[in-house]
Amino acid sequence: MMNKKTLAFSGVAILAASLTSQAAIIAGWDFGTPASPGSSAPTTLLSGVTVSTALDGKGGWNGAVAYNSTTPSIGDNTGFAASGTAFGSTESGNFGTTTNNANAANLAGAISGGDYISFALTADTAGTLNVSGFSVGGAIAGVKSAESWNILAQVDGGTSWTAAGALASDTTITATQSLTAFTDIFVDLSGNATFQGIDSVEFRIYSWGGSSSTASSRAQIDNLVVEGVIPEPSSYALLAGCLALTSVMIRRRRA
Repeated sequence: MMNKKTLAFSGVAILAASLTSQAAIIAGWDFGTPASPGSSAPTTLLSGVTVSTALDGKGGWNGAVAYNSTTPSIGDNTGFAASGTAFGSTESGNFGTTTNNANAANLAGAISGGDYISFALTADTAGTLNVSGFSVGGAIAGVKSAESWNILAQVDGGTSWTAAGALASDTTITATQSLTAFTDIFVDLSGNATFQGIDSVEFRIYSWGGSSSTASSRAQIDNLVVEGVIPEPSSYALLAGCLALTSVMIRRRRA
């Protein structure tokens, strides 16, 4: 028969496992419907987290807005690589610029030139944000050159943005005539302790390689998703109770 000590330990283990296994979409941007210039509210936002810095374009991405592609339609990225969670409509809206952008030679140049899209998530309760994955669809329009992409992040208000801190290997999208289909870029963070139990995180999507000449590459993104866990306050209270019970039983056994 299972004794009380074993039962308490089992309860803690089961509850702790449940807190880390119920990954969901924390925040997601679909861009399925054209938005007014500068609009960047997420399509999906999990309870317990705030978008503390709205989706914003800098450098070569300055002035980027949500809009509908012209013919031919780019389409959508409708699957999430980590969990298979469906996300996004089949409409052709996406986020990008109507002019040439992101023309640096490499990631270091994109960082120094500030060619990125950024957003930040902050947990309503400190230490409760757990990020398991990040995905985005990237595409280009134009015929002049390829675009490369990378994802960087800072946890709890860091300020150092360097190529050495890149989360994803360079993903290159080759330029073709007119609009191209989206290529999925995914970063698995489920085993990265740096992104578990944190207060906040800022992500930056860098791109580079576009030509500055007429009709050159224009970078675009769609179906931007961050997945993870924000435990309910009641879950933490129950876990604390199990830990307290386990501690009492250990002390009694030693007495």
